[in-house]
Amino acid sequence: MLKETSLRAFWASRLAAREYTSTDGRVVKVKFPGFENDEAGPDFISALIEVDGLELRGDVELHRLESDWKAHGHEHQERYRNVILHAVLWADGPRAKSIAGEEILTVSLTENLGDLLSSFVELAEDEHERALPCPASPDLELGELKQILKALGRERLRRKAERFKGMLDEHGDLDQLVYEGLAQALGYLKNKEPMLELARRVPFAQARQEPELAKLVELLISEAGKVPGWSRRRMRPANLPLPRIRGLASLIFKFRKEGFAEPLLALLDEPKAPALLPGLFTLPGLIGPGRGRVIAVNVALPIGLLALPEKESKFLALWEALPSEPMNKLLKRMKKRLLDHLEGGKGLLRRAHLQQGLIELYRRYCSFTLCEHCPIGRGKTAFQPHPSGQKTGDFDGLIRYN
Repeated sequence: MLKETSLRAFWASRLAAREYTSTDGRVVKVKFPGFENDEAGPDFISALIEVDGLELRGDVELHRLESDWKAHGHEHQERYRNVILHAVLWADGPRAKSIAGEEILTVSLTENLGDLLSSFVELAEDEHERALPCPASPDLELGELKQILKALGRERLRRKAERFKGMLDEHGDLDQLVYEGLAQALGYLKNKEPMLELARRVPFAQARQEPELAKLVELLISEAGKVPGWSRRRMRPANLPLPRIRGLASLIFKFRKEGFAEPLLALLDEPKAPALLPGLFTLPGLIGPGRGRVIAVNVALPIGLLALPEKESKFLALWEALPSEPMNKLLKRMKKRLLDHLEGGKGLLRRAHLQQGLIELYRRYCSFTLCEHCPIGRGKTAFQPHPSGQKTGDFDGLIRYN
């Protein structure tokens, strides 16, 4: 059976940039398939396509079945408003619609690609073992690699802050923003989006008014039943939706009086912030230290940078002092490819900012097989603008290694 991970791998490759015929008979040229999105929302963002001679830029969502769009509730989700192309393996209907009620262009990959897709899947079905397309430069030194990852990690932090800015612009409430970030982090990869939707259905301003924890848990579980798209497959019991919802409820209850933002920003200003920040949002038996480190890196510090941009230098120093996050499949794959053969290379993964730099390297270059533009693959220490011409952030092409 074709997996959605294989579909993502195909779309991230250069093979996706080609001409298709949509399910309604239009000619669709994919000029740039987009940037792979590791946050909640569409699978690929900022894609460039041409439809009957008209250029469009927007997001791309991938599914095995066309009907998965409706099954996952995307037609009711604001994050999917800018989707311009629905790429599916099999077009079984109904046609995808945006939150505005507009039909979204759909292409069936099996009908358009046939043997090409099958051949690709044979090579890429096991994503965990899928090798990167090019080796690191053989003369790359440890210090040089560290500076590259440091710069990429800083860019990733700033991009995370920019993403939270977009969320803050929707409601203007910093407590709600931290709450939404926590919900996403507690959802892990598979349930980030449903947890975010739950946090918006039961906003912090409402949830903090509940005087009893048991009733708050009951409220969140009740509302969670109205949110589509929950995943329970291949999860440890502690990571299933119900324990994660209980953890979120307990955090709300713990911070119901002072809110989330005030204690977070106060702690970021403390000299001992690197040691204390990962524990701020942990709870015994519900949210462990590993998830606490994930929250510190992906939620707490990016929001701090957004709220207090004048303290960027201080926050960058804090960013580089944070301990590592738990290893995931992507990091293990990149470690095997780039670090295991390099003396001292494994030590680079002891700091979160270098882990984040490694992830950014993969997202920006490896997943698009852009070896000729990669500072490691070509053995150079300077970024080039992405060949699509689309910026990945305000600091694209301006990174200095220092």
